[in-house]
Amino acid sequence: MAKLIREYENELEKRTLIFRGEEFSYTMRPNALGRSGDAPCFQGQLEERFPGLSEDILESVDELDFSDDEYEIFATLEMLDNAEQ
Repeated sequence: MAKLIREYENELEKRTLIFRGEEFSYTMRPNALGRSGDAPCFQGQLEERFPGLSEDILESVDELDFSDDEYEIFATLEMLDNAEQ
């Protein structure tokens, strides 16, 4: 089951995606221009680990990095759940 976790602490935002039993994460850190991640976004991490994932899934996963819309997030997690089977 796919799962998205966001943790906020000490001005850091850690984002974690669990997919196919594996954990993908990065931390957003403040900098002079606003915020930046310390690792590639979820799309880049999944594309590297699972090269055969469809473009639809990768595009939807890309939205997890920016969206706060719970309906979009749930739809993406459901799409990932279906891809796990």
